[in-house]
Amino acid sequence: MHVVEFSPENDMIVTGSDDKSINRSSTATREQVGEPLLHNHEIFSFSLSDHGTVITSCTFDGGLYCWDTISGQLIRGFPCEQITVPYFWTNNDGTK
Repeated sequence: MHVVEFSPENDMIVTGSDDKSINRSSTATREQVGEPLLHNHEIFSFSLSDHGTVITSCTFDGGLYCWDTISGQLIRGFPCEQITVPYFWTNNDGTK
């Protein structure tokens, strides 16, 4: 496991690791929420948006992905050949 983060409401714990997946679990039931968010490479890092609705993940090959936290659907992915900046961030209001 490389990364662990709690949702802003502390109702979900999110983990990412070298098994190429991000897992979401309920803090109340300790059960997995939805299916794992699968990647093609190991998870380097991820971050939850301030409202906890989006997970932005980065893989060791440099890929960047945005996921819907609840549905687990990929919102948008940027493979490593499309990324020119090694780091990313968002405004507190989630607009950038």
